[in-house]
Amino acid sequence: TALVKSLNLPTIGLCEELKPKLVIAYSRRFGITAEMMENLTTCLGSLSVTLQEMISAYGVFANQGRLVKPIYILRVEDQDGNILESSVSELKQVTSEETAFLVSNVLQDVVQRGTGRRARAIGRPSAGKTGTTNDSIDAWYIGYIPQLLTGVYVGFDKPRRMGKSETGSRAAAPIWINFMKNAVANLPTEQFRQPPGITTVKIHKSGRRAIPCDKAKNVYEEHYKSGTEPVLDLSQSGMCVKAKETEKTEKEPEL
Repeated sequence: TALVKSLNLPTIGLCEELKPKLVIAYSRRFGITAEMMENLTTCLGSLSVTLQEMISAYGVFANQGRLVKPIYILRVEDQDGNILESSVSELKQVTSEETAFLVSNVLQDVVQRGTGRRARAIGRPSAGKTGTTNDSIDAWYIGYIPQLLTGVYVGFDKPRRMGKSETGSRAAAPIWINFMKNAVANLPTEQFRQPPGITTVKIHKSGRRAIPCDKAKNVYEEHYKSGTEPVLDLSQSGMCVKAKETEKTEKEPEL
């Protein structure tokens, strides 16, 4: 929920628990080369990162945990169409396929019910994240479908405020939407592939494993790396009995 709604305090709390040093180490693995200070603000993005590096980092989640080295020239052909030189992207596994899927799953929630809701306009499953710097100087939206990842940055060459409401959702996401609608028009609609090492369970909104008598509106499906999902506490079944007894008592007519 914190990531979906772009809440800073939970992010700071998690960073404090994990330590900035570990966060920086993971950022390096994901292709971020910018200078990073070993403090909590780094976890909120208090550094300058190029759009290329942001796309490469998000590409890890879109490519099943593999970092893809970006290339700008796919091939060189002569006037007769003969290939003189071609390039092939280098792939490096930097995190597990399961972890990449779980992050993509959260980023899909950003689109479905978070700050990236506008992206639903492309009419197919996508994952993404908005970004807005202090004082609305820069706005970002990085989003992807299983076949294509695109990043949008909006800002001035000489940094200055764009306006109070010019957030990633308002300034950058619409550009992403317009581009993607055309770019994917001839691509089939695909779902994000769930790897074998993922377990899907029903969770109550309180965070515990759902039990049979929970109301449907309070239950949702969540994905976990197999072996890390919450254990079903059978002692909670007594809650169902109490709930039924309460319901029965409330329905008994008064004499």
